[in-house]
Amino acid sequence: MHLAIDVRPFLSGSTGVGFYMQRLLSALAELPDHPTFHLFCASFKERFDPKRLPLSLRPQLVDRKIPARLLNFIWHQLRFPPVDWLLGQQIDLAHSPTPLILPSRGRQVITVHDLFFLTHPELTHSEMRRDYPRLLAASLKTADGIICVSQATRETLLARFPACENKSVAIPSGVGNEYLNPSTAAVDIPLDLPNRFLLFCGTVEPRKNLPLLLKTLLKLRRSHIAIPLVIAGSRGWGLEEYSPLRRELGEQVTELGYTPAELLPMLYQKAEALILPSLDEGFGFPVLEALACGTPAICSDIPALREVGGDQAHYFDLLKPNQLTELLSACWQGELAFNQSTARLHAAHFAWSETARSSLAFYHKVIS
Repeated sequence: MHLAIDVRPFLSGSTGVGFYMQRLLSALAELPDHPTFHLFCASFKERFDPKRLPLSLRPQLVDRKIPARLLNFIWHQLRFPPVDWLLGQQIDLAHSPTPLILPSRGRQVITVHDLFFLTHPELTHSEMRRDYPRLLAASLKTADGIICVSQATRETLLARFPACENKSVAIPSGVGNEYLNPSTAAVDIPLDLPNRFLLFCGTVEPRKNLPLLLKTLLKLRRSHIAIPLVIAGSRGWGLEEYSPLRRELGEQVTELGYTPAELLPMLYQKAEALILPSLDEGFGFPVLEALACGTPAICSDIPALREVGGDQAHYFDLLKPNQLTELLSACWQGELAFNQSTARLHAAHFAWSETARSSLAFYHKVIS
């Protein structure tokens, strides 16, 4: 099988989608029956660093000096030119790590990570609200196969696009060994961190619901419980409610900005707990990573996070913010029930090797 993969999402500092494809690609390459890879990247200004790929895959990279916006516009409008032409190779299957098709003369698979731009359009910026529903509908119609990163995401997809049932599958993402095995984690790089803190990992944007967390911390501070918060993630958009609350908390909040993946295991291990108050998620990497590190996870009670956290995470009802207050207070006072061993065992079930095997089996089904 000649497999084309779009590696543009991890061209530079990768977050969710790029991290997914980078880890999946590495795990696929380790399978004894792996396909023949053809890796595609395009940018006018940036060049893909081959060191971001496993050594065996670096010769398979084709990096074109084409403006990404121009290429995306042409692909979305015309589905041309096929990636086969840009790679100089006939392709059996092209996999896009996003819900937008990677045009090919072969079969086409897309990955759907979440659908919050449909379920919660108020949590998205105007460009996404305007363009993504139309582009998604077109991609779903064209795609020969659809991978959803959780059963929760697949159920949301089928509720709106029932015709996708026979060509879609739920294949959970995984957790890396650097989280499960502290001996392989990054060197403890010193950061200006509080001695004790709660941790949030992710981009600061409306969907992540940071204002609720900051309001809860202010409420606890008025009760003489001042809990430091470390935010590992860049500021995104929609900060109107977040910014004044952040200023009011002052030095109680430490913002690290974009945080390289190699620092995350250390942050999880130092934190008292991970806090993820999201309104919507497609999978929930931070919950899984925290549990793998033996760190408690406190998160909103939504389907995708329940699926990932199982009975090891602590959940609060988004409509009952007092539950979050109680959980944070209990955590800070050492009264939160948690078993590191069972949490790690739970997380270990989410293996990238299994994600890769299931994905490869789905590829073969699609081209058969």
